Amino acid sequence: MNVSGGRGQAAIEAFGIDNPFTMSAVTDDLTTPFTTDTIFWFGVTPGASYDDVPHTHKCTGIARTINGLTLALKELDVSHEEIPST
Repeated sequence: MNVSGGRGQAAIEAFGIDNPFTMSAVTDDLTTPFTTDTIFWFGVTPGASYDDVPHTHKCTGIARTINGLTLALKELDVSHEEIPST
């Protein structure tokens, strides 16, 4: 997976101008089960549970093509976000 820290014009067009995101990730693995509820850890190591190390990003949009998919990722302040149930 290739993760970028910027918002290029092509990424904005893929997700629309009303989708707030801070990073994008691109993969050619079409079998990944990513959804707009998928959470990510960048710059930290995930713990054994959600309470150990909070996630840092959440997927806010997915753009699929026949060759891959691009994820819009938004940086979170997880201290104010509801933790999903497992």
